[in-house]
Amino acid sequence: MRGNSNLLMWCLEMQQKYEDVIHPKTNTRDELHLKSTKLQNDIIAAQTQIQQLESEIAQLQEERPDDYIYWKGRVMTVIEFVLKKIKQLWQRAKRAYIAWREKRKTHPLY
Repeated sequence: MRGNSNLLMWCLEMQQKYEDVIHPKTNTRDELHLKSTKLQNDIIAAQTQIQQLESEIAQLQEERPDDYIYWKGRVMTVIEFVLKKIKQLWQRAKRAYIAWREKRKTHPLY
C-alpha cells in the first residue's frame, strides 16, 4: 500500500478538485432551474390573463359593434329630419288656421 499512496493521494486530490468545481455549478444550475420554473409559471399566468382580456374584448365588440353605432346614427338623423318636417307642417297649419279665422271674421258695418 505504500507504493500506491502517491496514486491514492493524487486520486483524492482530483476528487476534491472535482467536487470544488462541480458543487458551485450544481448550485447555479439548481438556481437557474428554479428561476426557469418561476418564469414559466409567470408566462402561463400572463397568457391566461391575455386570453381573459381577449375574450372580454370580443364580448364588448359583440355588445356595441360599429354597425350598431352607424345605424343608430342614421336612425337618429332620420328622426331629426322627420321632427323638423313635422314642426314645419305644424307652423304652416297654424298660419293657415290663423289666416282662415281672420278671413271668416265678420267686420261690423258702419
